[in-house]
Amino acid sequence: MRSFYKITAIIAACLLVLGVLISGVAFACGVSSQAVNGVIRLGPYIQIPVGWGHNDWYWDWDGAWHGGRDDEADGYHYDSGRGTSVPQTPASGTVVSQEGTQMQDNSGIRKIEVELGGGSFEVVRGDSFRVEITGLPADKVYSGFDGDEWKVEAPHGKTSLNMYRNVRGTVTIPEDCIPEELKIEIGAGELTVEGLTATRSAELSVGAGTLTVTGCTLANVEMDCGMGELVFDGVLTGRGSIDCGMGNVTVTTRGRAEDYGTTVECGMGNVEFNGLRWAAVGNGTANAGAVNYFDIECGMGNVEFYIREE
Repeated sequence: MRSFYKITAIIAACLLVLGVLISGVAFACGVSSQAVNGVIRLGPYIQIPVGWGHNDWYWDWDGAWHGGRDDEADGYHYDSGRGTSVPQTPASGTVVSQEGTQMQDNSGIRKIEVELGGGSFEVVRGDSFRVEITGLPADKVYSGFDGDEWKVEAPHGKTSLNMYRNVRGTVTIPEDCIPEELKIEIGAGELTVEGLTATRSAELSVGAGTLTVTGCTLANVEMDCGMGELVFDGVLTGRGSIDCGMGNVTVTTRGRAEDYGTTVECGMGNVEFNGLRWAAVGNGTANAGAVNYFDIECGMGNVEFYIREE
């Protein structure tokens, strides 16, 4: 872990502890944890509007906060007086189903990209490209072809913070589709992926959620875990990387131990690579000449890498 990230992680930990202490003092002094009409009152003079619990605020998926009641084009009407949202498009119980028919030759798909937010999802094999989502309006689910690429995005576009209620979905990829590139991303939800193959490169990313990948064969994979959990059980080959912030990454790959090596940069977390361990600002290498090699960076989290010989 580079020194910049080490310092950042230490500062974040200190601020977290300080925040907990201040919150404890505040509650001890009688501060209420509930907001009334979108406002938390600290004594008779201080009033704090609560954006996270107030529907005057929404998150724009392009990375910007917005306020006010003039943004109804995304399918939701905001009533700040009641703090509720009324869907103008299909209700939250509606199943949004999209099936790909543009491409008949599945071998022509070179890249697959799946980006999902909050909710419970699975990516499975089947007989066609198909997306079934329950709990999101139809205009918040996108799937489509762009040449030799197929992309799925849910939610798509502007996203209300109270939108993630009982969101569930299944993304189906044909059995005979073996892409060169694969990108799987989950935000604060849960995602399971089964039986996929990527022959050239792959990206697995999880924010504050859980990503479980089983029975997959991936080449040159990049794994990124923020504050969530990433579990992989399959076959990894080539040159890869694992970047873990404050979460947990567990990797189990089939192969021979002598064919796997690593370079480790460990901050305040822990790294275990097939029996070798690093912790508390420790760096090292193992089996530097291996044909399959992984760069592992761990901040305050935990990384475990196992090689199962068959």
